[in-house]
Amino acid sequence: MPSCTGCSIVINGVALPGTGAGSSTPFLTRQLVGEGFGAFSGITNFNLGTLEFYTVLNNRGICTGTTGLLTSTGTNQSGTGLFNWAANTYVCTGFFPCMMTIYQKFIPHPLLSGIAPNFRASFITWNSEGSFNAGQTVGGTTHTTPTFTYIADCGFQDYIFNQAQFMLAPYSGAIRAEITTNINCLPCQTGA
Repeated sequence: MPSCTGCSIVINGVALPGTGAGSSTPFLTRQLVGEGFGAFSGITNFNLGTLEFYTVLNNRGICTGTTGLLTSTGTNQSGTGLFNWAANTYVCTGFFPCMMTIYQKFIPHPLLSGIAPNFRASFITWNSEGSFNAGQTVGGTTHTTPTFTYIADCGFQDYIFNQAQFMLAPYSGAIRAEITTNINCLPCQTGA
């Protein structure tokens, strides 16, 4: 009989270790490439900086095996369900969800300080669960978000949305970049 090996956490294609504490090394790095508007219209593919992802803690989901599978085969005209019971079927289902705590660092591109040392960059983070953070950086500094905790059942996903915006007084307009990062708690895996 197969064994259920658990559901792993994958963030934008990067698999996190099964269980572990965080580290000072980012597990994922993304570039924020922006487009200009207002006084900066016409600027495209401008590298605003780097977004680093760190974990504080992550736990893969725990799966359990169940013998027998009840499936719906339809409904009759009176709305009563019709079901099928497959007694010899073995399935893996989620027993405990994936859990992870993440924070991010936005590091403005060094070129910004060289061409416009008095720039200001705003950085906004939010997710599908309603967590929100906004901050600003200036030349030579970074912005670190607070930690966000994600809990997802095996087979489900969440999202992190980020927006970075470069501004320079006295010009109206900005260069803005927006990205979405997928947090996936994969379906339960069946081992041999």
